[in-house]
Amino acid sequence: MAKAQKLLLLLVCCQNRSRNLTAECLFHGCRGYAVKSAGTAQEARTPVTTYHIRWADQIFVMEEVQARLLKERFAELLGAKPVICLGIPDVYCCMDPALIDELKTTLRQYVNPPA
Repeated sequence: MAKAQKLLLLLVCCQNRSRNLTAECLFHGCRGYAVKSAGTAQEARTPVTTYHIRWADQIFVMEEVQARLLKERFAELLGAKPVICLGIPDVYCCMDPALIDELKTTLRQYVNPPA
């Protein structure tokens, strides 16, 4: 019996220290998904690369500025790959309960985050 394929989610913000790192932790070990996070800033914890763009099935950004930067830097690689803006401002600390609630609520429109 073949294994079910996982949906590959890339979560992008600026620094890769709070919002998308929290989202990555939220999905850690969640059946049906493989998740990576990266940042658009050069000094990000993990800067986004062509590898990330090629790897992902869906890309989520926290703010429109990240969507714009990805489209400028990786236009050829993105093609028809969805880049979805969650509209979550950079006002949270990593693993902030309010951030977790906002991520679950916002992501639920696109995927099934853990309860």
